[in-house]
Amino acid sequence: MSKKNKSLKRINERKIKHGKTSGLLYIAGALFVLLAVFIGLRPFGLAGGPSPVTDPATIAYLEKVKKAGLVETRQLIPSRRYDGRVAQAYKNAVKIPGVLDSIYCYCKCKENPRFHHKNLLTCFTDDHASKCGICLSQFNMAWSMSKEGKSSEEIRVAEDNFFGKRS
Repeated sequence: MSKKNKSLKRINERKIKHGKTSGLLYIAGALFVLLAVFIGLRPFGLAGGPSPVTDPATIAYLEKVKKAGLVETRQLIPSRRYDGRVAQAYKNAVKIPGVLDSIYCYCKCKENPRFHHKNLLTCFTDDHASKCGICLSQFNMAWSMSKEGKSSEEIRVAEDNFFGKRS
């Protein structure tokens, strides 16, 4: 066999070998993509039903909402999205939903068509409270009064007297 024929034979052998291998790689790649899509959709409840709520803080919050018959029933944003005093506010807001649900937010987010918030608790269902000094000030007042043992009504009246005069 001539050199030219040997070279052509080697090239053909490589093509055959790589053709089989690339077919297996294609199948493996397709399976990997399908698996990734399936796993990626599970948190959104799109593959195999809704994903269960397992976070203890979330479970406790949802139980409080049920018991208290709150106006705002949406879940609050997790505090881990923030840091510093904002994270602390979001973390503690979960602990006093009944108090926050009874307080009017004096930043006027209830009247703002962009937000349509129901009360101070609603400010913690999105990132609004993280960017609003009034919401955070109102929360801090409610939190400290709550720790002192004040009732929701006492806190609401104090907030109305303090923030209502400023608006």
